[in-house]
Amino acid sequence: MKKFMCIAIICVLLFLPGCNQTENDEITTKPNEETQGALQSGEVFVYSDEQLTEIAGSNATKDTLLKNYPTPYIRTVSIVQNDISNATPAVMVYYRGETKVLQLMFDGASGGRPSYHFLSTFCSKNEFEPLTIGQSLSDVQAIDPNGEYWFLYTGRNDMPWISTHYTTDGFIINITYDQNNVIEEIDILPM
Repeated sequence: MKKFMCIAIICVLLFLPGCNQTENDEITTKPNEETQGALQSGEVFVYSDEQLTEIAGSNATKDTLLKNYPTPYIRTVSIVQNDISNATPAVMVYYRGETKVLQLMFDGASGGRPSYHFLSTFCSKNEFEPLTIGQSLSDVQAIDPNGEYWFLYTGRNDMPWISTHYTTDGFIINITYDQNNVIEEIDILPM
């Protein structure tokens, strides 16, 4: 859960460039009740890449969009820009596609027009299973060269070094590294 919170921080930084500072404990995530029910039912939602483009271009509210395009991959996020007492609720909705994932972020209060981001999927969860703590970043990049390796480009040392990988079979894999790019933790979550 801690690693997913860090990924949410990175996503928030991408969607809200006006944020002044974000601390690890300033963003909390939890699966929505709808997510738990759908995941427990075993129902799989995979949309065509054309449908993902249609969803991203829609002006529909969150509720209308979820009615027309259901997905179990919903997370509630609290975003703190300057003061923890002024947390802003947001809802992250993920849509699995044939070759990519669509991530939408809705304002939690209004549920109005979201910001969106397409995420690439390259491999399945099973391809990450040989990885173990102590292996290197280059071992991970050999498996998924298209993963999100933001820590390599930001130059920031005040955030955890985490790569994120969205799998073709509906998982988010967060891998934490130490300062020498050695794997410290592998966290696998349903999208």
